[in-house]
Amino acid sequence: MADPRWERLGAATGIVFVFLTLLALFIGGQPDPDVVQYFVDNRGRLLVQSFLAGLASIFFLWFLGSVWSYLRAAEGGSGQLSAVAFAGGILTMVFLMFSLTVTYALADRLAEFSPPDTSRAFYALVIEASDLVFFPVVAFTGASALVILRTKALPGWLGWLGIVVAVLSLSRGTAFFVESGPFSSGGVLEIVAIMAFLLWLLLMSILLVRRVG
Repeated sequence: MADPRWERLGAATGIVFVFLTLLALFIGGQPDPDVVQYFVDNRGRLLVQSFLAGLASIFFLWFLGSVWSYLRAAEGGSGQLSAVAFAGGILTMVFLMFSLTVTYALADRLAEFSPPDTSRAFYALVIEASDLVFFPVVAFTGASALVILRTKALPGWLGWLGIVVAVLSLSRGTAFFVESGPFSSGGVLEIVAIMAFLLWLLLMSILLVRRVG
């Protein structure tokens, strides 16, 4: 039999992930139009940001395991939707870790990337990965929300909020077609989608702590 204390501890890792992620986002600040100068001037901050984001990834994976375990038990049967949610969460972390790796490399070894256009090309990979990550987020939040709505394993409003987060994440696809404005990379829509996703994770973590075990 599973230890209820460990189950609650696993569910609480989502809270830690959200806190570390917000802290990392705050420390990193807003990129400067001069990409090379931004990484030179903010090397220390970006290295700390990379460390915090890497640490947050550990808690996210632990939390993801708790979410899958809980939703799989509630769904029963083949557990197809729970598996989709789990796969979406894993793929989300893959994109984030790729983006984090390139950011860390630029912050730590920018002098080795010459000429400046090379550094800008690498930074472009960070931007593109940040755009693409929203697609697996759709799978993670959407599938989780459907399990919640079908099984009532968690409050229905959390399921509907998950649907909203999935729609917001999917709408981030506009970044592929616009260069500037609220719908572009780094625009208002991206900030709203990120904050909505983190809020959804935080609420799910709190509710799971109260229910598991």
